[in-house]
Amino acid sequence: MEERDTRISEIFYYFEEHTSITSGRTVGRKIGVVQELMCKKLLLGSEAVRDSIIYEPKIAGRSGATHKVEFVLFQPLEVLNIAVGQELDSAQVQGLSLSVSRVDPVRRTVAITVTYIDQKVRCTVAEDRAVATRRPRQLLESGQLQIKAWINNDQSVRLSILNLSAPIASIESKRVGAQRFSNTDQLGSGIQTIEKAKQASLVAVDFDLRYNGTAMALSGRQADRSYRSFVILGNGVHWTAHDLSVLDTYVDYAYLVQDSAIIRYAEYVREKAVVTGEDFFPYFMAYFRGLTNTPVDEFEVYDSDFVPVRPHEAEPLKEALVKQVSSYPITYA
Repeated sequence: MEERDTRISEIFYYFEEHTSITSGRTVGRKIGVVQELMCKKLLLGSEAVRDSIIYEPKIAGRSGATHKVEFVLFQPLEVLNIAVGQELDSAQVQGLSLSVSRVDPVRRTVAITVTYIDQKVRCTVAEDRAVATRRPRQLLESGQLQIKAWINNDQSVRLSILNLSAPIASIESKRVGAQRFSNTDQLGSGIQTIEKAKQASLVAVDFDLRYNGTAMALSGRQADRSYRSFVILGNGVHWTAHDLSVLDTYVDYAYLVQDSAIIRYAEYVREKAVVTGEDFFPYFMAYFRGLTNTPVDEFEVYDSDFVPVRPHEAEPLKEALVKQVSSYPITYA
């Protein structure tokens, strides 16, 4: 057996037979989706985070530029548990009431009516998603509000009312992979990790300056910070102390996704391919459709799959995020 290069991740070797110079980056992007989905699965294990999280919104920083970040948390003002056919008034937002007319347990969607500022609009919201239909979204955003839906059962829905005026946390997903180069058998790390570290740091600083009024490099990580930045990193063998020092200066928390966890998810998908009688690699590539489009499955993600790298003594990722969410009232119909 050929000796493996310790500078190259196990993920590369796992997929090596399926990649080439031309296909390597496409596969790398797909593995990036796997990494995002693993983070999503972990975070949904917390009710507080689940109530707070929005996927891939565009958020403006101090510069005025908007940044599309994989995960952003907003503070819930209130959560209303509403049965089908019932309506509840918000105790926290004057003039806002919500009702549920239908739950579709197959499509995992909810039909709700939003009444706010003497306007009434109806819309359908997918489970674990925020209101996206233009008119109700604009009505809510006029008050710096958003509604996030979660299906309790086929007769009850959990609707969290979010304060959009300021995020309380953002999570970026960054990875680099081993890359093949033309006319040589040598492998390299491809896009430099330092560039990825700079990208994540710029976004963190832009948000930090707007929502905290300072940068972590000036205030220190232990300061009282209403907004905190998080980065999850993939292919840990490529991230050097030089790269991590940049993140350690400007980003609150950095966590490494274990190679073994990514491979474990790939093996889970391989077993599904075997059951259907399909070849693994095309099945794998078709299986992961994106952060918000990949169907829910039973694959389990654990706290130990995300290892804190900056600071080393940080609490588990989910626990660190939960600390950013202040308490909020929960009402039952």
